[in-house]
Amino acid sequence: MELGARLRAARHLAGLRQRDVADHCGVTVAAISKFENDRCRPSLDVLMKLADAVDTTVDFLVRPSTSPAPEFCHRKFHDLGVGKRQALETHARVAIDRRLVLERLVYGNDLPQYQGPRQLAVATLEDAEEAARQVRVYLGVDLRPIADLTQLLEQHHVRIAISPAGFERSDGLCAWATDGVPFILSLIHI
Repeated sequence: MELGARLRAARHLAGLRQRDVADHCGVTVAAISKFENDRCRPSLDVLMKLADAVDTTVDFLVRPSTSPAPEFCHRKFHDLGVGKRQALETHARVAIDRRLVLERLVYGNDLPQYQGPRQLAVATLEDAEEAARQVRVYLGVDLRPIADLTQLLEQHHVRIAISPAGFERSDGLCAWATDGVPFILSLIHI
């Protein structure tokens, strides 16, 4: 993910317009647009102002992704605008990257792998019931309520992160971060 996509996502996460960021940084709206579309790179001074304006770090804006961009599946997608969707996906990509960097420090290239069901086709209610049955069998749970779903999923190598505030119109998203590394971004509504 390039600087432009990260800047745009951070701006959306902060709830700012390009004009707000431009005013804070002392540049034009056209310059912000060029930065966000990777047609121009900001100077170091402007880069620091951009990070401050969108309440993030320079590191967030310039750090390259360490894993391929996953294809996200949103549980509730249609209520998010394009900007909010992109911001949420960027937050998830950053969470995935951070998690995988830490895991690679601990495990090297032998990352713990999810061994459960994958790519279960769900077109009918019966398909959904069968998919749920297969997952429950893999997780070793029956039909009773699960006391700590997060702990159970992480024990089976599903990576979970919490989304930032401001995404109440979404229930979360999931993706395969890399082969064998499922990822869920959960939204907690307080």
